[in-house]
Amino acid sequence: SEGCCPYKHFNEIDLSGVKALIFIDDIIGSGNQATRFAKNKLSNITIDKYYIILYAFEDGLEKVKSKANFTDVIPAKILFKECKAFSSKSRYFKDPEVRERLKRICKKYGEKLYPEHPLGYDDSQSLLVFPHNVPNNTLPIIWAGPESESAPGVVWKPVWKRIKHVYSPSLHNQTPPKPINEDLVIKSYLEELKKEIVEKRRQRGD
Repeated sequence: SEGCCPYKHFNEIDLSGVKALIFIDDIIGSGNQATRFAKNKLSNITIDKYYIILYAFEDGLEKVKSKANFTDVIPAKILFKECKAFSSKSRYFKDPEVRERLKRICKKYGEKLYPEHPLGYDDSQSLLVFPHNVPNNTLPIIWAGPESESAPGVVWKPVWKRIKHVYSPSLHNQTPPKPINEDLVIKSYLEELKKEIVEKRRQRGD
């Protein structure tokens, strides 16, 4: 979100000599947020722009690929409709009656906790939880709490709390904390992504 990323930074610095910008994110839900970001903030940047995501819902991924101006969009894993909690093809709740009853319950409390998106941001209906945080695409009944963007004044104890991080310019120039040792699988994945990007640029003759 705009509160977490210093968008102006890309327009204020000299990008000469920079061959590409790489953006890494945890999830694409509807694709609306990534598409708005690319159109509004990156349209005047002419160097290659790669968007790398851990998980991407199929429809949102196609939207970002077709409507955003990224050079390439690379997901580690694509989530299909079966991965949406209350989809008619849901892999989690296959019984229609049970699924609809649970959907009504989640929506009832979701409307109190996160009124604009009671079933997760842009109706993502996700059940994903990451070690570092919970995306707002996940059902609000799982993550809503005082440190998230849920409605103020509603008492709710989350199963996994979400912490909304807000970018602060005053922190931009501070020395960053020491990085956490990367898991070997993630490190290997990023190395493969780097090879893939280099190969794509080679094929285009860059």
